Amino acid sequence: MNNVPSLNTRLSKARMTGILTAMFNRGILGMVLVITLLVSCSAEQGVPKSVQMKEQPDIQLSNATYTIGRDAENPITIQAFSISLYLKTNKALLEDITFEQQDQQGQVDLTGSAEKATVDTENYNVQLQGSIKISKKTENFTIETENLSWTNDSQLLQSDEKSPVYVSFNDGDTISGTGFSGNLKEGIYEFSSIEKGVLGK
Repeated sequence: MNNVPSLNTRLSKARMTGILTAMFNRGILGMVLVITLLVSCSAEQGVPKSVQMKEQPDIQLSNATYTIGRDAENPITIQAFSISLYLKTNKALLEDITFEQQDQQGQVDLTGSAEKATVDTENYNVQLQGSIKISKKTENFTIETENLSWTNDSQLLQSDEKSPVYVSFNDGDTISGTGFSGNLKEGIYEFSSIEKGVLGK
């Protein structure tokens, strides 16, 4: 009977150990990749989108001064407890603020305060929030509300339709309502809805 070479070739112990080690290492690497992907997905699913997308400020200042507008436009000067600048989105977040604006003669005509202000650093438009109080000396009135926007080019103050606005005059007259709009250039002030008022004392 002819001797037929066997197909069951035995591997040396050293070679077998090397193959097993390689397989083991690949298995560990695969497990690590799977675990990493699972942890990553779980983190993204468990963290609110608003937190994931929260942008860190490029510059942060404390007890600083911020100017809205250009010198020729009678700029508004703001003193803030903190200022966070976001250069990519052209935004500035100011907290615990007081502000003032001078007239053409250099006299302070507009003063105010608010808890927060979000400024568009390209057009100087502002969104004010929280305990807002604005007084205009030449018009003899004070505005109080919780939400107010400022359009710099048109010098326009506007509230949203839901936030109540209270206006008091130095002579004792008062008006409160919603949908307030005030054009500081033209001296025109309007409400879309007046809740109550006391005029002509």
